[in-house]
Amino acid sequence: MKKQKLAYVLHGITYGGVEVALVSAVPKLHKEFDLKIVCLGEIDNKLISELTDSEKSTFVSFPGGPAKFAITLFSAIKYLLHFKPDKIVCSLWRASLVGAIVKKIRKRVILYSFIHSTTHFHPLDRIFTKIAISKADFILTDSHATLEYVFSEYRPQVPVSVISFLKQPSPAQKSNNTPDVNKEVKFIFLGRIDEVKNIPLALKVISFLRKQGINATLDLYGSDSVGYWKTIAKQVLENGLADVVSFKKELLPSLVVATLKKYSFLIQMSRVEGMAMSVAEAMQQGLVCVVTAVGEIPNYSEDMVSAVYVDIQTSESWDNCLIKIWRLIQDDSLYQAISEAAYQGFRNRKTYADSLAATLKSNAYPYSKYAQN
Repeated sequence: MKKQKLAYVLHGITYGGVEVALVSAVPKLHKEFDLKIVCLGEIDNKLISELTDSEKSTFVSFPGGPAKFAITLFSAIKYLLHFKPDKIVCSLWRASLVGAIVKKIRKRVILYSFIHSTTHFHPLDRIFTKIAISKADFILTDSHATLEYVFSEYRPQVPVSVISFLKQPSPAQKSNNTPDVNKEVKFIFLGRIDEVKNIPLALKVISFLRKQGINATLDLYGSDSVGYWKTIAKQVLENGLADVVSFKKELLPSLVVATLKKYSFLIQMSRVEGMAMSVAEAMQQGLVCVVTAVGEIPNYSEDMVSAVYVDIQTSESWDNCLIKIWRLIQDDSLYQAISEAAYQGFRNRKTYADSLAATLKSNAYPYSKYAQN
């Protein structure tokens, strides 16, 4: 049976949740579809290094940067029209514009607009996303929080599906790295080194714990594409944390699980999130996650049941949360209960690859008027 042609369009292949999740799904998508991944930017070869040569051949790059934005878009659209996909998935704002234009020209193509955030980062993001949603036959979201946002903001008239963002299934057993107050208590941050992640608050947690006599340390793994680490490094020095806070740069996806198992806590103080993949991955392993309850996080965790929520609304609520974390470190039975609940909450969940492939294969042409085009 002839495979359907599938094009997946995104900005590029860099260290980000959308990109890493897609790479994890390439083997399955390549097996089940005639696949092309169209990148409107560079491809970081380290991220696709573990794919087979055949899987790597699905990637097509049209780099150009902001100065050549129009040329990049034209080249990508020309390529897609020549490829003649049956289905096209567009992630992020530039890809949204490409998908909408291809849909306008080739009405028969089934367009999936993939939404990953509950906010827009600039006016073009808002405009192009709105256009893509208006042209889409189906809308995909990375979480229930994003789904609710799409319904409230755009009131779509087409089906909307939530795609799992777990890159791999949960392990047979959870990690068992219970903190010991007499030894090093290890925290990990895993994500972009970016202002929206509110890393200075994580530094305050470490500083507070150390003042209480807890040997808390923090390792930060992530890409620093905007140069924000300089700001964080200055605060690390000002707070006397140079010996206990380390910047480790980004991790290859294949190393994430083994690295997480070395830690007791993941900490993430984001102002805005979608799925928060690193939090979900850490909970899969049984780490206790210290988080702000934003985005999808409240839909897959509960404060002091399967995670630890940090409330930064007032100085009093913040102080109470610091004390809550300090007491948890000293309570082995409570730590184990939260760890177990986190682990159990993600058992038997579908992976991104399985969820996306199943959704794409199950959907047929939604409008009969396209059937004869």
